[in-house]
Amino acid sequence: MPKASSLILVLALAAALAAAACSRPAVGAFPSETQPKMAAVRHWEILAGEVADRVKKALDANSEIAQTPIDVVQECTGPFCAVFGQLLASELVSRGLQVASRHEGVMALRYRVQVVAPEERAARSASETTLAMAGGESKAASGTAEVAVTSELVYQNRFLVHHTGIYYVDAAEAETYGRPLPPGKPGLAPGESAGRGVRITGE
Repeated sequence: MPKASSLILVLALAAALAAAACSRPAVGAFPSETQPKMAAVRHWEILAGEVADRVKKALDANSEIAQTPIDVVQECTGPFCAVFGQLLASELVSRGLQVASRHEGVMALRYRVQVVAPEERAARSASETTLAMAGGESKAASGTAEVAVTSELVYQNRFLVHHTGIYYVDAAEAETYGRPLPPGKPGLAPGESAGRGVRITGE
């Protein structure tokens, strides 16, 4: 009887393990969706208008600080970043918001852009192919890079607005948006240096 009991226990354990293995979710693709592509300065203007709309909505909801002057703070370099700051100021003023002509240090609209290089995307091609075979699809054509544009409205160390949009750009124009992030390494915010400890990226 002890041997029979042990055999039953082993079989029951094997059945439980088999059931657990079968319950694992299958690998699948994200739902199909579109991702906009920036291909002209006019697109930068549209993006600046969208940011200004978010800022106005936030200040309308906080009427006591609605007339606080806003510092437009550039936290990146390159042609896009230089022009985007001007576009932001124009869009904010056109909506009746107060924009500081020099730094006042009360409320800040900060923005930055991070570039994911074509080679970084190419490194993911194998998994994209796997997803395509599983029913997904690779949405970006070859020769494209991706940029993440972050805007944040900060007042007294609190975010009133924080948004990051992701866009395709032509790989040949990627440098217009800045230097690509090193593959496999988190980016550092302007003024930061690599150090010990844990830090949160993608703010």
